[in-house]
Amino acid sequence: MTAPPVLPRSFLAETEALLAAQDPAVAPGQLRALEGAAKGLQVHVAVLGPRRAGTSSLVQALLGSPPRLHDPHAFFQPPPLTPVPPTPHVPPALPSAVLWDLPGLGPDEVPEAYVTQLLGLAPFACLVLVLPGPPGGNDVAMVRAVQARARALPCLVVRTGADLALHTAKRRGHTIARLLPQLRAQVSEPLARAGLKPLGIAAVSTLEPDRFDFAWLEDALVREVLQLPMLDPGDLLEELPAVRERTLRALTEVCAGGSLAEAPGLLRAALADASQLPVDVAVVGEPGSGHTSLIAALCGNAPGIHTLPGAPGLTLWDLSDAGTVDPSRYDLLLLTTSNVYREPFIRLARAAVAAGRALIMARTQVDVDLRDPTGSVGLREQLVQEGLAETRVFLLSSHEPQAFELGRLRQALAEEAAGLQRAALPVIIGRLVRRERRQVLAEAWRQALHVCLRPMEDAGHGLATALQASAATFGLDEASLTRMAMAAKLELRELQAQIRCPWAQMVQPSMVLEAMAPSPSLAARLWSYVPFWGSPSVPQPQVTLEAAYHLLSQAAVEMALDAERVLLRACTLG
Repeated sequence: MTAPPVLPRSFLAETEALLAAQDPAVAPGQLRALEGAAKGLQVHVAVLGPRRAGTSSLVQALLGSPPRLHDPHAFFQPPPLTPVPPTPHVPPALPSAVLWDLPGLGPDEVPEAYVTQLLGLAPFACLVLVLPGPPGGNDVAMVRAVQARARALPCLVVRTGADLALHTAKRRGHTIARLLPQLRAQVSEPLARAGLKPLGIAAVSTLEPDRFDFAWLEDALVREVLQLPMLDPGDLLEELPAVRERTLRALTEVCAGGSLAEAPGLLRAALADASQLPVDVAVVGEPGSGHTSLIAALCGNAPGIHTLPGAPGLTLWDLSDAGTVDPSRYDLLLLTTSNVYREPFIRLARAAVAAGRALIMARTQVDVDLRDPTGSVGLREQLVQEGLAETRVFLLSSHEPQAFELGRLRQALAEEAAGLQRAALPVIIGRLVRRERRQVLAEAWRQALHVCLRPMEDAGHGLATALQASAATFGLDEASLTRMAMAAKLELRELQAQIRCPWAQMVQPSMVLEAMAPSPSLAARLWSYVPFWGSPSVPQPQVTLEAAYHLLSQAAVEMALDAERVLLRACTLG
């Protein structure tokens, strides 16, 4: 199967009519030259792995259309008897790439023949190896065949099914913080023994592309396809963020439909109004510790849902069985005891810390400690022995609820809620900027194609206009920066200091053409000094598709990095 056309049909028809109107004689040749230039920029990426590894689902997620779980039974059907033929796709956000969804390696197939046949379909420049779990013997043989066939090609390894592995780990009581490194180690160690050194191993869920390592995988592909070494995908995620996905979705919805320039004002308003962002606190108490009385003292005796005064979005849940509490379902855990914690509560505390959840402890019979101070000493020693020495402990009294440190506990809960909401900002801003980057990169390809058809002077104006439009999309133009500075009560220069990309500022067409023009040859420079009539003119620089697309795509990536810095600074609450 051949790759899809590099130029869209609508663009071909429009361009053919435009060139024919200018000069019908040379129009076909110009169109063929443009198509050849576009074909030369294509980067073929092979996505392969064993059957049922999820290669097709991964490709669909990279195309922006992740599979939906409409029919749960569809994910448990046996594989088709006839494998799906190789299918090439062009990602809308990366038009110069061709993702090949290759059929999976069957258990009875010879890995060497499989790899030789599939890697001969196109001049692949990058490999994405998809594995559903620890590689078996046939998978390792496939890796060795890939090494023998394409050792020099960069390779990304994707471990699918991270969401299912997370669910299983939680049911078995394993710590979530160690899950992702374990998933990668299950794959990396056998691959290392087989001699494969990938660029990275990403643990992803094709059903939830916003979670786990999918953003890292996307950045790595953009870097390899566009050959942009300045784009560093960063470190792989080592643990799940402390902020729950529900809070992330709520903040994302706040900014839905708005531009990046409007995001700081919307996010700051949402964070200032605690009622918009729910924070759930699990209050779990030892028998006889009076945790129900503590909730009443914190929230008042009003019936209904327990909400903290002054923080209407913070809800306290009265729980008694520590063995059935899932810390990942709550933003914060408050554990109460009258003396020392029993083993179920210690396990829950460890699980909360491992899940990245905030943890507060309270001893509710401090009035007894006044008569016998050895009790509080025993609790502190226990926390040190259990590796929980940094956990904050508040001293309270069930008999005198308003005495001792109840006010400090109420303030700590409100501060933790605000801190959790602020911790979501980097994740939210990353998602918002990534959404705009996809659109700008897709537009860069179309703009580069149009620029190549224009005269030199018009091409310079077209590129300058495209760069200014990209800067406005990322909120880096002066009007957007001024709006964000006013919303954040910052000086304009504080936001401008976050910008590194030279193309984010107002640029002149001559500056763009000068940056793209190749250096004149030695012969051209020598001829320029010949003082007689008829000397050959110095060749004028030409705007090629490669130069135009590289400039626009590199500027899009650099502006996206600048936009993250600007938005983080503008969203910081003073």
